[in-house]
Amino acid sequence: MNIKKATLSVLTLLVISSLILVSCNKEEPVKLPSNYIVGSSCTNGVLDANEEGVDCGGVCDPCFLTSPGCSFYSNNQIAGANSNIVFTNNKTFVSNGNFVFLATNNQNDTMRFVFLNQTPEFFKVYYPSTFNSIDHNKVFVEARLNSLPYPVNYDTYYDYKSENYTGPADYNERLVHLNKVNGKVQISFCELKLQEQSQSGMIEFKGKLIEN
Repeated sequence: MNIKKATLSVLTLLVISSLILVSCNKEEPVKLPSNYIVGSSCTNGVLDANEEGVDCGGVCDPCFLTSPGCSFYSNNQIAGANSNIVFTNNKTFVSNGNFVFLATNNQNDTMRFVFLNQTPEFFKVYYPSTFNSIDHNKVFVEARLNSLPYPVNYDTYYDYKSENYTGPADYNERLVHLNKVNGKVQISFCELKLQEQSQSGMIEFKGKLIEN
């Protein structure tokens, strides 16, 4: 009987000792990069992680669409010169280091937006400008519109940022709005002024184009 008690006591001591040893064993801490800041992805001013815009979308708070607020506003359609033009094939690609949005249709109408960066920021407005600009906050726009009463070529011809305007609302209408909705690139604009290349005439367009 005494032997059994002694054996039980020894076993009890061994179990207690094992538990003490396990509880004292510390795990190796996870090593993080020296420049890592917890929760920094959504506040670092950089498009990273799975964000759709800078510090928004994906793991961050939703992005807010920027909109020109046109009275006329139809998907994949532009209005100008008392004519509406529908684009049925809209795609994006990178060409010569520039991000390009190209809209076309079966009537050989084309509208091309060239952003002066191969990775432009979305949920942002861009100033139309001449193609030789190197400012990443600007976009070159050109259009070949065969559906108008007479075929014409248009393009932006000067820096709209320097244009005289009557106020912020009027100024905002002359910008190109770049967004991304459900993974599709979206471009919208109001009163976008383009110059006809051969006759130097001006025409204003408004509408919204969405990547197919």
